[in-house]
Amino acid sequence: MIITVGTGPGVENGIAFSIKQQNPEFICFIYSKDSERTIHAVLEILGRKEDEVYLKRFDEVNDVEALYQEYGSYLEELFGFGYKPQEIVADYTSGTKSMSAALVSVAIAKEIGILSYVYGLRDEQGRVVSNTERLSPLSPNAIFTEQKLKLFRQLFNRYQYDSALTLLNDAMIHPNFKKQVGFYQSLADAYGEWDRFNFKNASEILNRISLETAEEYGLKKRIEVHKTKLYKLKTAESEGKLCSEDLIDLYSNATRRYEEGKYDDGVSRLYRLLEMIAQIEFEKEFQMTTDKVPFDFLPDNLRKRYEAQLESQTLEIGLLDSFHVLQAKSENPSAKAFFREYDTFRKLLQARNYSRLAHGQRPIGKENYEKFSLFVSQIFNFKEKTEFPKLG
Repeated sequence: MIITVGTGPGVENGIAFSIKQQNPEFICFIYSKDSERTIHAVLEILGRKEDEVYLKRFDEVNDVEALYQEYGSYLEELFGFGYKPQEIVADYTSGTKSMSAALVSVAIAKEIGILSYVYGLRDEQGRVVSNTERLSPLSPNAIFTEQKLKLFRQLFNRYQYDSALTLLNDAMIHPNFKKQVGFYQSLADAYGEWDRFNFKNASEILNRISLETAEEYGLKKRIEVHKTKLYKLKTAESEGKLCSEDLIDLYSNATRRYEEGKYDDGVSRLYRLLEMIAQIEFEKEFQMTTDKVPFDFLPDNLRKRYEAQLESQTLEIGLLDSFHVLQAKSENPSAKAFFREYDTFRKLLQARNYSRLAHGQRPIGKENYEKFSLFVSQIFNFKEKTEFPKLG
């Protein structure tokens, strides 16, 4: 228990009453030179000696900022003694208004378990009359929960889903916020799984969210759309296929990495997106996949290159060769668009190849990411994105 100690006749009675009612195993008195007499009076009432309590003297009694900093250091000392925040009571009955304000503020900031105040009938000087004392303990858990929810929303809106989820999982939640916290936890869990391409898990979690609850938070329509998207993604995945929704999803994922400032990650996703486009178009045009292309199907210029590598009758070809085959053997519009801007692609590919997530050591900057993204969106008329929800 940490207690501010003031001056004036009778103050000791209220402090002693609070201590008796809450019976702490450890007492820390915060006092000034002027309130030393009160300390002795309280100890006399309690029948305790000075060496049985922890005394912290600070003679500033009016500067709230200075008091806040000092009281914060006292609480840190208590934590160092092994006390958890929820095991501490902060009593602000006595002391100047500034002392009380500082203790309450720092107790809330440090998430102290109980705020305590003694009230009762007051005399002409405003002091509680002896033997009329009543204890008013307050758990600031509702305040703490609101603070946690505010931080949760900030993390969620930055796509830090795991951190947001851990924040709420580790918090003591006020009963009034149980429904909101449960909804938020499900959101963070679902979109965290989706952001990691775990479509099946994300779909199962999102499907468990009540649309009625989602409507309360203005997210019903968004979640209904996303349930449909996830169904398509997990179905294609289970069939071992790629679909147009995969392209939208990966482009959206790359955009989120860009918003986070993770440009190397974003470009890696855009490069994979080009591979996906080639794979989808290849299968659509030729009814075969790029990992099982018959050697005899290759154009002459590619056969010479693959001839030395031939170990079976089928080959696996990469992004560029897939587009070469599409261009040579079809009228595929994606392949035509790709080669119209091939010089631009070569420059972008060079920046990607020299990055740490490819073959080099250079970081990819914002400008190169934006050029790569523009190339993908313009060449393939790629405009749609999946917007993950943001919490207000």
